[in-house]
Amino acid sequence: MLSASTIKSAGVILAVLVFAAILLVVSVGIANLEENSRNSSLQMVRAAVEQAVMQSYALEGAYPPDLDYLKTHYGLIVDDSRYAFLYEVIGDNVHPIIDVQLLEDVQQ
Repeated sequence: MLSASTIKSAGVILAVLVFAAILLVVSVGIANLEENSRNSSLQMVRAAVEQAVMQSYALEGAYPPDLDYLKTHYGLIVDDSRYAFLYEVIGDNVHPIIDVQLLEDVQQ
């Protein structure tokens, strides 16, 4: 027969293991939420830049020369402290190269 102290020790060990497993599941869940949030915000910023570019092209018949033009004439608001923007014009009637990255990813 098992003694009471052995059963009690086994119960404590089991409780600690269950608690550790719960902490692991919660931490993985939080990491997934952070990654999903980062990806979602990046997609929204890309979509906003793309929408402003297309609006400019539709109204003016040429792609805008730079992001500052979109900020001034189309009300595009971008967070330069959080995102790195690449906007390269190839020609008036050729879609520009647009890339948006999180600044923290670029600086690594």
